[in-house]
Amino acid sequence: MKVRALRALLLFVGAQFPSSLPGQPDSGATTHAGRRNNVWVSGGIGVGTGGFGAIGSVWYSYNHVVIGAHKTVASPIMGRDVHDTAWLIGVRNLAKGRIMLIAAGPARVGGLHHRGDNDPSTVVPANEAGIAVAAEALLPYGTRGIGTDLFAARSKNRSILGATVSFQLGWLN
Repeated sequence: MKVRALRALLLFVGAQFPSSLPGQPDSGATTHAGRRNNVWVSGGIGVGTGGFGAIGSVWYSYNHVVIGAHKTVASPIMGRDVHDTAWLIGVRNLAKGRIMLIAAGPARVGGLHHRGDNDPSTVVPANEAGIAVAAEALLPYGTRGIGTDLFAARSKNRSILGATVSFQLGWLN
């Protein structure tokens, strides 16, 4: 009985897949005119929770979808830091001459900040699972760009927030 149901499902899916493929366009049509692929690395320094903030990231975008990873740190000039490492997925614009994106994803948040500050008997792990959000706006000039990065992350015992002036390098246009 299960084998018969599986065969029926495969037959149904197999019959539906070709019907979802686009037909042959006429010779004058341009099917990929609006598609955009971009790959770049970004790094910036600025302000963050408690004082200093920095970010390093790598991004890939295909049309409106963007995926990436970043490493951020925020720290007072002399004191305890908070940092995060995150995998991100989000959306971006397709405008010529500028790139803007917003993305979110799982993060590993760590650092010494909040480790037993209020209660010495509280044990806070060195790294915790959390969530991160990043936004980037940049003006590309060929293979280089300049822009702004905003980042935030939160776990059970730590949070990080920052804004930086950033420089980009990669396939931006």
